[in-house]
Amino acid sequence: MNESPRNRACATVAVLIGGTLLLLQPFPAAAGEEAGEAPANGSAASGRPVADLIREADDAFAAEDYARARGLYEEAIRRGADAVRPLRRLALLQSWDGDLEDSLRNYRRAQELAPGDLDIALEIGKVLSWSNDLREAVLCYEDLRSKYPDDPRVLLGLAQALGWKGSYADADAIYRGMEERRIEPIQAHVGRAHLLAWQGDLHRAADFYRDVLRADPATWTRDSAWPRSTIGTASIDRPGPRPTTWSSTIPRAARRGSCSGRSGCPCGPAATWTATV
Repeated sequence: MNESPRNRACATVAVLIGGTLLLLQPFPAAAGEEAGEAPANGSAASGRPVADLIREADDAFAAEDYARARGLYEEAIRRGADAVRPLRRLALLQSWDGDLEDSLRNYRRAQELAPGDLDIALEIGKVLSWSNDLREAVLCYEDLRSKYPDDPRVLLGLAQALGWKGSYADADAIYRGMEERRIEPIQAHVGRAHLLAWQGDLHRAADFYRDVLRADPATWTRDSAWPRSTIGTASIDRPGPRPTTWSSTIPRAARRGSCSGRSGCPCGPAATWTATV
């Protein structure tokens, strides 16, 4: 039966409307993407304000939940946080985990935001030393000494980097100058003891350690094994270890600023670094 022109026109309109409605329907949700569910490659943190992430990271850092703090700082910075504190704390956590290139990069970013911050500059010197980039570390500390000639952290950092570099005479000159000017003289005396032990002169190193123990008996309360073992073995001339091997993970004591972070180096009053931020 022949359709009338009017019926054919109505049928065409119906088909067009039906096709349009199909195009407007949403595509079915993929697995793991049900309504209200976070994307599979995201996290609960991904949709939160950056300020909240930083606040939670600060709380985790204060509670010594360092793995969680690091993850939150990384997420905040990935999402555009560009402030000194999260950058600096992330760099610190990365240095503890041995991720020194990433740590140095984030310290540099923090320094761009706060170019006159002495603490950030000291931390850069620390990471350069831990990275065994001792030439750059020495240059960093020398620059700081020209600006802060009496700051004990600058002087101790420079002397330690020189000692690790094998420039014992230069390192000892800095330590002696600190003793003469009464700038952290006990730490300087311990530094001189380390230099002697690293050169294998355990008899003189033992004398220096004894001086420290007499001047401040509480000095080695936390960790006395290394200096006491040096005193005990001085009579048999066992070589003293100069730290030359980088450990892939910084000892936990370094998290409290009480260790140089290198194998063979004691965790005690020779602390050069401050981890407080």
